[in-house]
Amino acid sequence: MSKLTQSFTIWLFGLDRWKKRLLQIAFDVSITPLAFLLALFMRLETTAYLFKLDTYIGVLIAIIATLSVFAARGFYNNFARHISIETANSIIIGCLVSCTALLSATFLLELQIPRSVPLIYATILCFFSTSARFLIRGLGQSISKNPRKMLQSMEPVPQASN
Repeated sequence: MSKLTQSFTIWLFGLDRWKKRLLQIAFDVSITPLAFLLALFMRLETTAYLFKLDTYIGVLIAIIATLSVFAARGFYNNFARHISIETANSIIIGCLVSCTALLSATFLLELQIPRSVPLIYATILCFFSTSARFLIRGLGQSISKNPRKMLQSMEPVPQASN
């Protein structure tokens, strides 16, 4: 593990619980619109949707639905170091509920968003959310295995004098 990765890992896992929770929420707030816009691009193969109000209404609905479902399922109670297969299943369920909310809003508000976009969005969001959390878990496990070795490798090496 590089020194930069080690420094980042120690910093990340050394944060207060509320800061870790805030980072998780910020991550989800940033990947949700990214997943939605990427789904639109994959479906429409153009960026013309960036200039339509319906796109931003869809992004807002996706963010609200995703954060609400993730919070209700308790994703922000534990840091990603403790993720398991059950958590991954919960992420999948959360993404599908978010997809359903987005699809429902598309029909109810008559948004000009293709019907396939919410499913593509849910797939991308699920991949991003699960992958990032398993990556953090891996970093956390590297700390758990050798905390002393990791901290010792962070200490500066004394220079030999001539």
